[in-house]
Amino acid sequence: MVMAGAGFIIVRNFNGTRLFLGLIGPDFHQKRCKGIYDIPKGVIDEGETRYKAALREAQEEAGFIISEEMVIGGPYTDGMLTIWMAEVDHDPIITPNPESGIIEHQGYKWLKPDELAANCYDYLWPCIEWGIDHLRQ
Repeated sequence: MVMAGAGFIIVRNFNGTRLFLGLIGPDFHQKRCKGIYDIPKGVIDEGETRYKAALREAQEEAGFIISEEMVIGGPYTDGMLTIWMAEVDHDPIITPNPESGIIEHQGYKWLKPDELAANCYDYLWPCIEWGIDHLRQ
């Protein structure tokens, strides 16, 4: 059974250039999903809205507390996944999942939008393309 998910594309302005956050996935996910990079996202818990789930996942997976002022796009839905875009001013903090204790990502990299699109998990590609188009508007 496929579970609905939600998350954020995270961008950061580096001297006038907006870069996208790529979370480096574990080897088994990279192989399974035919890509290197993930974004902060995850399964929507019972009784949770998509937006609340996205906020929780951004905090759990990257340490970002996203305020309304930081949200610059979305929602965008592709299948069972709903994504927003937020702009931050600092690096992520990758910590173990508070429930499982597992560190879900090996690290992170700030990437040019097209670099993330070319190397993200295959199922994230439509969301990343939406994010790139959204920033160009």
